[in-house]
Amino acid sequence: MVKAFFGDNAVPYALLYDQLGSFLALATYGSLILALYGAGEGKTTIKGVLKKVISFPPFVALVLAFAFKTVSYPTVVVTLLKLLAATLVPIAMIAVGFQFRLQLSRDVISQLSTGLSIKLIAAPLVAFLLTKLVGLEGKVVQVAIFEAGMPPMVSAGALAILANLAPTLTAALVGIGIILSFATLPVLYQFLT
Repeated sequence: MVKAFFGDNAVPYALLYDQLGSFLALATYGSLILALYGAGEGKTTIKGVLKKVISFPPFVALVLAFAFKTVSYPTVVVTLLKLLAATLVPIAMIAVGFQFRLQLSRDVISQLSTGLSIKLIAAPLVAFLLTKLVGLEGKVVQVAIFEAGMPPMVSAGALAILANLAPTLTAALVGIGIILSFATLPVLYQFLT
């Protein structure tokens, strides 16, 4: 969506936002939430939570990425990693799709409305107001605000479903969020430009 609205030269800003913003939050705070509230056995202890956070695959990948950021990889390894990375979104979409239901209970609809209102409307509005308050402007700021209005992350949704954190609600947040973003993101773009 960033490429479609802002052009190719804005894609690096979106990647930076995704990697150092969204993914960093998923790998750290997200792993903590999954460790605390995800499906698990027995009593939650600090040691158990720390063990889950440290062994959480996205967190491990993030640590390894920082540790090996200066290493040059052979072309065959880069090609293999790119092929594996290309499967992430389709697999996550399938995992989310299996949980998606067209008929939702009243409670789920209420939670869904609240969640999507926060993610698609309130988050970019807060980001916009904060950037205005501190006097930030430019394409980088516009892309950051636009990214704040993106639908819920597919990979975060898949992980939440695997941890048995309200699978029906999670799938609806991701699925319906993506559909609604086709209406909200153009409005947000017009607002920003």
